[in-house]
Amino acid sequence: MKTKKKFPSYNIDSPKYQSLLILYDNLAYQDAAFLANQIIIESFNDYIVNKGIDGKLLICQQASLHKISAGTDDLERIREMMAELYIVQTYNIAELFFKEFNKEYQAIHKIKAWKTTKRIGNSDKNLDPLNQLLNNIDKSKKKNFEELP
Repeated sequence: MKTKKKFPSYNIDSPKYQSLLILYDNLAYQDAAFLANQIIIESFNDYIVNKGIDGKLLICQQASLHKISAGTDDLERIREMMAELYIVQTYNIAELFFKEFNKEYQAIHKIKAWKTTKRIGNSDKNLDPLNQLLNNIDKSKKKNFEELP
């Protein structure tokens, strides 16, 4: 698979699965947004420290100007929350990718009986998209997904 860098994403010349385009694009824009937010937070912190400005007051003034909630001046907690949200969003992007990938995989490999549940105890449990894939591919391919790089 050939790629060529095009900010903020990778363009795949000829993907076998179109869902890879969605995955690459979403991950690239997520990274770009996360990095931009980090730059803004660090620049804001540098600005208020170097100018001796009350950060809480500046945030309140800017919030009022832009008609949005004032939020907080706890930049450390904001950094922590951004990291936590990055993980959650990455999971959501991966789940979206596997939903689309599964549809393509079924069509390309002409799989009619795709299992979306697994028997656990006395009931069938719905499988997330990754585990649907793992439960529907042959064992040799499944091993590639399960082994750590």
